[in-house]
Amino acid sequence: MRRFRFPLEPLRRLREHRERLEQVRAAQARQALEEARARLEAEERVFHQTLQRGVAGSKLALWQALHGYILQEQQLLRQHRQSAAEAESRHAEAQRRLLWARQERLVLDRLRERALAAYQQELAQKEARQLGEIALIQYGRRRRKGP
Repeated sequence: MRRFRFPLEPLRRLREHRERLEQVRAAQARQALEEARARLEAEERVFHQTLQRGVAGSKLALWQALHGYILQEQQLLRQHRQSAAEAESRHAEAQRRLLWARQERLVLDRLRERALAAYQQELAQKEARQLGEIALIQYGRRRRKGP
C-alpha cells in the first residue's frame, strides 16, 4: 500500500515556520513594549519624587533649577511616551501578523487532516475488499473439497 502523501506538505511546513518566526517577532515586540513602559514608569517616578522634594524648599535658585529640571523631564517623558506608543504599535502589528500566519497554517492543517481521513477511508475500503476476496476464495476452496 502506498504511503500517505499530502501534496501541500511543503507549503504547510513553510507556513508553520513562518508562524514560528512571527511568534518570535511578537515576543520581541512585547519585550520592547514592556521595556518602554518600564522606562516611562521609572522616569515618571523620578520626576514626581524630585518634584515633591523641590516643593519642600522655597529658595529662588532651587525653584529656577527645579523649573529647568521639570522642563527637561517633561521632554524626556514625552519621548518615553512616544517610544512606548511606538512599541505598542509594533507589538499590535506583530500580534496581527502572528494571527495571520497561524490562520494560514491552520487552513493547511485542516486540508491535510481531510486528505488523511480520505486516505484512511480508501485504505479501509481496500482492506475490506481484500478481506472479502479472501473470504470468497476460502469459501470456494471449502466448497470444492466438499463436506
